[in-house]
Amino acid sequence: MLGGMKKIMEQAQELQKKVQSAQGELAKKEFTVSVGGDMVTAVITGNMQFQQIRVSQEALDLNDLEMLQDMLCAAVNQAVAKVTEEAGNTMKEAAGGLNIPGLRL
Repeated sequence: MLGGMKKIMEQAQELQKKVQSAQGELAKKEFTVSVGGDMVTAVITGNMQFQQIRVSQEALDLNDLEMLQDMLCAAVNQAVAKVTEEAGNTMKEAAGGLNIPGLRL
């Protein structure tokens, strides 16, 4: 019984190392999302830090503040969704395909 528990603990530690490594690799990645025909572009890292939000001159020339605000929200939301999806895939891969509840960044 003690040997089985030791093996489980070793496996858990190995999983923890894999997850930490995957988190570190994900944090180094940048994700870019554009909306409105590239009028607004958001660049975000894998640890959810926005690096840039670019607004084209064309978007500014629209003279439609509400549309620009909508495009900014869409870009931010899509960027966050992209990182969230990648994080889920990365953590699932690190866990060897296991679906472990609560395993997130």
